[in-house]
Amino acid sequence: MVEVVAFPTVTPLGHSTPTQSCEWLRHFAAASLYLAVPLNWVLCSYKAAVSIDTYVICSTPRTGSTLLCELLTSTGIAGTPHSYFRSQDIDRRAAEWGLSLGWRFTSYSEAVRRFTSSANGVVGLRVMWGTLDEIFNELRPLHGNIDDLALLEAEFGDVRYIYLRREDLIGQAISLFKAEKSNYWHSTQPGVPSREVRYNYEEIEKRVASLKNDDAAWVEWFRSVGIEPFSVTYEDLELNPIDATTNVLRYLDLEYSGEFFAPNEKLADEKTEDWRERYLRRANAT
Repeated sequence: MVEVVAFPTVTPLGHSTPTQSCEWLRHFAAASLYLAVPLNWVLCSYKAAVSIDTYVICSTPRTGSTLLCELLTSTGIAGTPHSYFRSQDIDRRAAEWGLSLGWRFTSYSEAVRRFTSSANGVVGLRVMWGTLDEIFNELRPLHGNIDDLALLEAEFGDVRYIYLRREDLIGQAISLFKAEKSNYWHSTQPGVPSREVRYNYEEIEKRVASLKNDDAAWVEWFRSVGIEPFSVTYEDLELNPIDATTNVLRYLDLEYSGEFFAPNEKLADEKTEDWRERYLRRANAT
């Protein structure tokens, strides 16, 4: 767990001295990790001058994206990044935000900006590879046959991209297999894993291949649209989550000198290492 000691002041862009006017907002940001209350319901007299509208964390499962999202949220200046366009969750979120039946994608997208931005207007999105085409399929009828980056900018304004990956692909695949089979994804999830998960080489190998393909797809998409995303790894977050998050904020031109908070803890255990050895023995033997 990354704990908050205090919430010092923020020095906004374009200012030489910190401001106290949003001091309480950072306390609220940490609390909002547990409460279904959007940050921008809280009116703040200060609005920082920022140069971006939206950032996208481009990732695959089990890369530490939840930890990174929690750390960014805790600053109070980087929105509340989450997988808002994950198809399985959209209807639930739309209902929570009070959208009427038969809502259109534009209404949902506006709700994301309205209910998840921080007081400075910044919105954070987490997008797994499989979700990207779903977003484009919704945006093209609205904005015409324009290129991918233009589509995203037409809907979300000035967008920056963060590529979060995991160098340890086998560990990532083991983690994904265990999470999918136990339905236990994060340490903050109430209760215990719903069932014991048994080692299965074929299932892990299938996820190794899938994750490898998704990472390759992200790299190819970045190349095809001509952008160089800011790169962060799971290993960066594991080694020093504060430094990794601070570097992301600098890339976003969001200056922050306060503390960070995230309740999430690593789920890997001795079983993970045992499974890795078993997997490698068989993989190397074939």
